[in-house]
Amino acid sequence: MKIDEALMIFYQLRNNTEDRNESIIYSNFITILLDLQKRDFNSNQRRNIETKLLSINLKNNLNKELASFEYFLHNKFSIISEDHYVNMGMAVWLFSSIILFCFFGQTSVIGALLVAIIFGEILDIEAKDQGRVIKTIDNQQEPIFIKESTMLNDFSEEEEEKHQKDLRKELQNYRRNKLQQFGKEQVQVKKQEQNKEEHKY
Repeated sequence: MKIDEALMIFYQLRNNTEDRNESIIYSNFITILLDLQKRDFNSNQRRNIETKLLSINLKNNLNKELASFEYFLHNKFSIISEDHYVNMGMAVWLFSSIILFCFFGQTSVIGALLVAIIFGEILDIEAKDQGRVIKTIDNQQEPIFIKESTMLNDFSEEEEEKHQKDLRKELQNYRRNKLQQFGKEQVQVKKQEQNKEEHKY
């Protein structure tokens, strides 16, 4: 699934949900996708992102799906969210603070907190200078290309529910077709490689 297509889906899902937590998660997806849209990826990198977008299951736990997508970007492209290393340092500090307090006292806990924040800040600044941090972009207003393609009339509650179900179904069908297409392309690549090896002999 292309980034533009994923953006369109997440904007529509956010506009149609009344759940605040869901709306926040959709907004986080949108922020990431808007940033990725502006990056200069090569064709293979874009294909990897599009394949990952296809694997997102909106019926699963949305927080896990978002975390999985962020991990993919970090692992594959070293792209991280804002304050990534500070948050990581705080998580390590929280995990180790009880042990530090028991063995070394309160001073060690405060010292470890300062070290975690300082080193986290340094690493975050370095990552930002390298262009690896996802830029926060105002995603409250849909881009023009999405507005033009999603001009919706005022729906009744039943129509809104039906529209959202249709949207999810369309996403699943699109994902299924793309995965099938990707599988066929992989088979063709393997056949071409086998033919090349046979010609060598």
